[in-house]
Amino acid sequence: MAGYDQKKDYQWFLLNRENLIKEYLGKSVLIQNEKVVGIYDNDSDALTGAINLGLNEGEYIIQVCLPPERTDLHYYTGRYKIG
Repeated sequence: MAGYDQKKDYQWFLLNRENLIKEYLGKSVLIQNEKVVGIYDNDSDALTGAINLGLNEGEYIIQVCLPPERTDLHYYTGRYKIG
């Protein structure tokens, strides 16, 4: 997807974190273009979900829905998990 901006989706996640936590507490959400496109039990399942949806590396983000005080920054980019 040409021109995809992961930072924009991460900012959307931060702006909507409170509502996402209420709905998906503890779940890993797959986000693309400022929309939740999948909800999974863990990051590994979310990554598999992205592949099954035909999403290419770098066209989405995966975020765990936890309150800010309980999270460490981690996300998938390209072929590597960072954090």
